[in-house]
Amino acid sequence: MDENRPPYRPLTDTPVDQTDDRRRGVVRVEPGQPFEHFCPECGRWDTFGFGGDLLKGIPGVWYCSEHRETGERRWKTGGLVASAG
Repeated sequence: MDENRPPYRPLTDTPVDQTDDRRRGVVRVEPGQPFEHFCPECGRWDTFGFGGDLLKGIPGVWYCSEHRETGERRWKTGGLVASAG
């Protein structure tokens, strides 16, 4: 383990597969830490990303499987579909 890396601290104590309003829409990109992305609808950890390009530093918006269709509709309407999941 890198001694200079700060310890990982989750956003909340709620398991990532459960809803949590405090995590809604949060995307954390921090060096040496896990890339975290939470659904803007419910706060669950999510796997369907839209509008992001991590190589350019654009994290995008991420949706859980339950709200994936919502994300697809929103981004197709805006013409910005770039699914990463």
